[in-house]
Amino acid sequence: MSTSFMNADSSIVVDEGVSERIPGAAERWMADMRRVYAECADWTMDLGGEQFTVRVLDPADDPAEPLKVEERFGDGALMRTMLAGAAGQQARITTLLLRDGDRALELTFRSLAGEPGEPEAAGLAAARAAFLDLAPARFLGRTAR
Repeated sequence: MSTSFMNADSSIVVDEGVSERIPGAAERWMADMRRVYAECADWTMDLGGEQFTVRVLDPADDPAEPLKVEERFGDGALMRTMLAGAAGQQARITTLLLRDGDRALELTFRSLAGEPGEPEAAGLAAARAAFLDLAPARFLGRTAR
């Protein structure tokens, strides 16, 4: 099951997918994704003939605090933020992968990166944090913190 949401001006797009996997597949998928993020800190993509770089932020330096989010859910969670595109037009893509037994949640929050310290960046960070509280709680059948 996959769902996408966006705000009125499309400055925030959220993709949410939940899947049921064969026994053991969700755990292997998480291990594979951990390896991918560890081995691929950046790469180049070609989109419509235009090339741009995607860079994975070091989780310790990420203002979204992925390590704290992962800590809330244990080893069944992996969160990383990527920056894509040229400076001034950079997109911020935050992905949370969450496993509960053989079920998997893939949550992606995309927006412009915003300049640190500007009100727009703070608003985007607050929206991302709220969604990262609600969607995993719903997936796990819990109330948000």
